[in-house]
Amino acid sequence: MMQSAALLSYIAFKLSGEIVRNKMVVFAALCGAYLACAGSAHAKTFEEYLASMDRKPVTFSGKIFYNDSNFRFYSNAGEFFTATMDAGREIRERIEDECQEGSFMIDTDELCSIKGSGSVEIRGSDIRLSIEAVEGLETGNQ
Repeated sequence: MMQSAALLSYIAFKLSGEIVRNKMVVFAALCGAYLACAGSAHAKTFEEYLASMDRKPVTFSGKIFYNDSNFRFYSNAGEFFTATMDAGREIRERIEDECQEGSFMIDTDELCSIKGSGSVEIRGSDIRLSIEAVEGLETGNQ
């Protein structure tokens, strides 16, 4: 595949110098070279993909609560994740105090709103949000 891409690139170079008037031929040769290179790209395995996404930086906003020594985060799309609090002691204690939820039934409208940045942690099928910085924290309607 790479040899054909190189050949098509060479042809495009030659054609661009000799047949300047026929831009469509040059364009077609360049498109062919691009497609030949794109077709030969190695698709990642599932494991490689997960490893490439692990510890990637993210920004987030949603709802958070603390219950039974665990932090839980709800994205704005309603997706639920366990959260690791790496933003420091002050913010961790504030969330533990202000965003504690003891009920089995959770009304997300009553949870604390949070906005910040962190990273994604992937361990097998477990996906966590590592909260590293908090830009805003508002107490819910508790």
